[in-house]
Amino acid sequence: MVALFMLLWQWPGLASGAVAVLGAPSAFSGKSERIAQGSMPGAKGIPAEVHGWFDAMREQADKGNGVEALRMHEKVMAWVRINLPEEDIFRARVMVRYGYILDKIGSTHSGAVMQ
Repeated sequence: MVALFMLLWQWPGLASGAVAVLGAPSAFSGKSERIAQGSMPGAKGIPAEVHGWFDAMREQADKGNGVEALRMHEKVMAWVRINLPEEDIFRARVMVRYGYILDKIGSTHSGAVMQ
């Protein structure tokens, strides 16, 4: 990585040439491109109410209200278990959020296996 940086630093023309070859926008062109911000993959068909519970999980954990955050997690997971396949991306996000909650409230594994 350092060698690449030194190489590009020594030959500035090489950097702009590499950008042109790779098809990336040039930092020198003044262009700014935005990344499309659509709904998350797998979000189709998930009710707004469930998304609300999902968001409330983090809000409550950030406020230090672990009991309410875990209650919201159980509501979301109850819906997910019934309505989504095991390998759905939303299910994975709920599991990651669960780990965040446990970390935020200073708890270790609650004893329940999430599936």
